[in-house]
Amino acid sequence: MSPKEKKEKRNWFAEVLLKLLIEGILPSLTELAKGVVQQIQEDPGKLTDDEKRKKAFKEIEKKAKAEGIKAGANLINLAIEVAVASLKK
Repeated sequence: MSPKEKKEKRNWFAEVLLKLLIEGILPSLTELAKGVVQQIQEDPGKLTDDEKRKKAFKEIEKKAKAEGIKAGANLINLAIEVAVASLKK
């Protein structure tokens, strides 16, 4: 297999993986994150942005495990970013 063919194969694999991620795990995780982030935003407590993020991360991680969603730190952080952005609209 030529270097060009190897690169094309890697790109194809990355595209398939990304599609599965976007269509599979991420929507469920994002919906879960929206609920958690909204709940934290409505909490009258005085938390810094960093404390809110840490609290959201822990809660999303816990709820995701309970729902059987396997997600690493990068996906959880991405879901938090998407949730925050969508709630600001």
